[in-house]
Amino acid sequence: MISGTNRWILSGLAALALTATACNPYPAANSDPPKIVRVLAYDRLQASDPIVVETPNADGSYTINHINVGTPVPGPDIPTIPAGEVSQWRGTSIMIQFNKQMDPLSIQSAPTQDSTGTPNNNACVPAAGITVTGPVEAGVTRWLTCYFPGQPDTTVGSEMLIWKATLANGTDPRSSRIPAGATITVVGTVQDQSGNKLNINLTAITDAVP
Repeated sequence: MISGTNRWILSGLAALALTATACNPYPAANSDPPKIVRVLAYDRLQASDPIVVETPNADGSYTINHINVGTPVPGPDIPTIPAGEVSQWRGTSIMIQFNKQMDPLSIQSAPTQDSTGTPNNNACVPAAGITVTGPVEAGVTRWLTCYFPGQPDTTVGSEMLIWKATLANGTDPRSSRIPAGATITVVGTVQDQSGNKLNINLTAITDAVP
């Protein structure tokens, strides 16, 4: 399970780094209703195994507990991280995996590239039906939701990546950094390529730093 999960994670991060298009190159062959296969939380340094949750709560929602965000550098929220201390803050990402190909624009607001191949830095702004609530630095960071089709696992048709980024997709030590003792919620409705809808209700909670 974990080795396969790490493979999906690396695939997703590679696609993100290459600014992959949000369009879906694969046919929607799966006629089953859309459903969530699992939800995950992992640190972007891969300093620890991802937390994998496959069983929903009684009401159909999902909860990811005990996300380890590492040890903070001195100060409640300093704007830069001193040299040599970057690894103490683990950038954290959250992922929802679906059983089939989904409609990309029900997850992110626009294609990652326009018709000329020019990257759209605002593509992964959550689609109208998705609300992400979590800690941000005002005027610096925001929450994004990105769609990735077709991962190398027969039970996973696509993925939704939820992560914190800078407003201009630039480099900032606070990008993808989530404070200890924080709660992130992802709520809304997505749909598959046939228009079949699926409700999402996910809560992710980071541990308090000892």
